[in-house]
Amino acid sequence: MKVVDIRNVFEKRRIQLFYVDDDFIYYAEEKLQGELSNLYILEYNRDTRRERLVTNYTLEDSSFVQHIFAFEETILLVLENGSSSIWVVELDRRSGMELSRRKLNFTGRFYECKAIDANNIIFTAAPDEKSKGNGIGHNTSCGFYGGRCFFRKGKYKSIGSERFQ
Repeated sequence: MKVVDIRNVFEKRRIQLFYVDDDFIYYAEEKLQGELSNLYILEYNRDTRRERLVTNYTLEDSSFVQHIFAFEETILLVLENGSSSIWVVELDRRSGMELSRRKLNFTGRFYECKAIDANNIIFTAAPDEKSKGNGIGHNTSCGFYGGRCFFRKGKYKSIGSERFQ
């Protein structure tokens, strides 16, 4: 048997799986509807075969890229567009309630991020034209541009000054 999903065939969609276990599958679905970009965080229960909307956002900037990390109690959502600022949003995995939202600014541009656990994320920033040209090599909130930044539940700590070539 072939299953075809014909929901919303006139919309552009991107789907990203970010957590799978024996009971649940969590995924993000981004729908581009005209100029609006809507992000849905969804849970699929494998036992009941039902989908549940955890939360949804209308993204003001359709160029945002999502980095999503799921943990036992929370979901961390990092929204970035390759610029010098990003959003970190912490959601309750059960209720979908937003627990915290914080805008982070870098000298240079966002390069990548890795979540170590529910409380710790490592961000990497890379130089951009603005930071290269003004001779500023250090950012008091996030260490050196082109380096790594450690984010622990609302606090910054520079953990390196590795330069990108």
